[in-house]
Amino acid sequence: MRTVVYLGASRGNTRFGSGLPELRGIALGQREANRTAQSDPKHGVWLKVDALDAGVRFEHAADVARQIVRKAAEDRDVIGVVGFSESRTESRKAISELTAARIPVIVSTSTANAMLPSRNSGFVHRISPVNSRETAVEAAFAKYGAVVGDDSDDCHTARAAVVVRDPSDLYSNELGEQFGAQFEKLTHARPYNVAYYQTNASAVPAQVPDLSTGDISQVATAVCAQLRDRTLLYWAARAEDFRSFLKEFNQGTGCSSRHLTVLGGNELTNAALAGEFPGGDRLRLYHTAHALPVGDKRRTQTAREFSEAYAAAWKNDLWSNDGHAAQGRDAITLMAKAASTVATSDLTVTSELVQNTLYNGMNRVGASGALRYVPGDADPQNKPVIILRHFDRGNPVPVLVCGAFTLTPGEDYTHWGPHQQYECPTDQ
Repeated sequence: MRTVVYLGASRGNTRFGSGLPELRGIALGQREANRTAQSDPKHGVWLKVDALDAGVRFEHAADVARQIVRKAAEDRDVIGVVGFSESRTESRKAISELTAARIPVIVSTSTANAMLPSRNSGFVHRISPVNSRETAVEAAFAKYGAVVGDDSDDCHTARAAVVVRDPSDLYSNELGEQFGAQFEKLTHARPYNVAYYQTNASAVPAQVPDLSTGDISQVATAVCAQLRDRTLLYWAARAEDFRSFLKEFNQGTGCSSRHLTVLGGNELTNAALAGEFPGGDRLRLYHTAHALPVGDKRRTQTAREFSEAYAAAWKNDLWSNDGHAAQGRDAITLMAKAASTVATSDLTVTSELVQNTLYNGMNRVGASGALRYVPGDADPQNKPVIILRHFDRGNPVPVLVCGAFTLTPGEDYTHWGPHQQYECPTDQ
């Protein structure tokens, strides 16, 4: 028996958050790994998951990481850490604590490029595509896709963009800045930048915003004022803030009858699937996801089996289409595969040998897509990025699919568009 520590965050006073589906995916992945271990008495490695709470927004993450370091020093059965559903400064500090102690970390669902520590970054392995990959896809979607709705019910490509981000939030600020840079590069139109400070108004963004505020009603007013022909709102702030924004936009501005087209990152996925954002004719909401919806014919056998196991455990769960669950499953099964690879060589399974195995590169078909790692690289190559169109009554529709779902490069989704005329960004 070996121990893997799961480090997650409380949902606080919101009724949605990526941590719950992620943890459910980890539970199913643990069960899958232990079934495999049971069928191989000689080399199978049973896993115990020790779930630790880092507090709301990972506020206690560094302290919890130090607890894990002390535990790992005393207990050689601790072979690694999985989790980190949010890219925050606090969760990055925790990863630095763990890697300084040379403990392997598999980051399941957070996406910020900046999550890698300044030293021992080779001890971090990620499941998600990173923000730079995601925003490259999103900017191309805005530039070339007929996505912006208007009063005539026609759809057009975006000519202008408003970007809302929180400079005090590592994920939000990075995502907003990267999308803005990619959009301007493709369209030659500089986005209107809104800095919405949810927590720390002293944070200084690298790019001076057009508006800085801690008042969501001012954000709504500014967006309304910028809604000219073919304008897209790119939402890089958190999901709970988007819910508040929609209320203010609809009730406190002169744009309540205007069409609003929104493109957002994976942060919106969990809340959108939970029914937090009402659809309707005036709101066109697109958001990225890191797994194909249940029933999509492009899903692999691994993905289908995971969905069946998830449905058997939680029936008609709101988040059955949420990629956070699939990524949680992929994180724990990747750790389990590394451990069993060590055991197959008749070596004692330790964190050091598990880390060596991960570092040397592994190839797996995951529930969230292909896990193809180049030796020494933290990120899987060409991990899928999917853009979903949100509808009020569920049943999200994929409108763009890029990336790898199998281990055969020739099967990668390399183009998108009605005639597959646009290239997907690749990591090679």
